[in-house]
Amino acid sequence: LLERVGLADARHALAADLSYGRKRALEIATTLALDPKVLLLDEPMAGMGHEDVHTIAALIADVAKDRAV
Repeated sequence: LLERVGLADARHALAADLSYGRKRALEIATTLALDPKVLLLDEPMAGMGHEDVHTIAALIADVAKDRAV
């Protein structure tokens, strides 16, 4: 799951040490770990850099295939 949100390289890092955009990606990953049937997102890419936006947009599109987003 960390690979899907672009955080595989930070698997041993503390959340407090991550950038704002990477913290947002971590929030999405922890929510997806619960396997929700519905995923409500309010500006999920706000404050993210270009690379993080691309990663999260692709993840959301992939997740939307299996559940309501």
